[in-house]
Amino acid sequence: MNRSKSNSNQYVSLRINAAALMQLLSSRSLVAQDVHCLDPQSKKVLSELLVNATIEEGMRY
Repeated sequence: MNRSKSNSNQYVSLRINAAALMQLLSSRSLVAQDVHCLDPQSKKVLSELLVNATIEEGMRY
């Protein structure tokens, strides 16, 4: 994705299915530093998905 100066500081609020988020994290199409959780439950789910994605990554090698 080509990020231009005009939209680099803009954010989009959205809901995404946890399985779809896991797929994006596992494929490294999305990295944790680009995600900002808006509530504690979302943060908990993201943390769990990151742990699972890290475990899956380790199992591939």
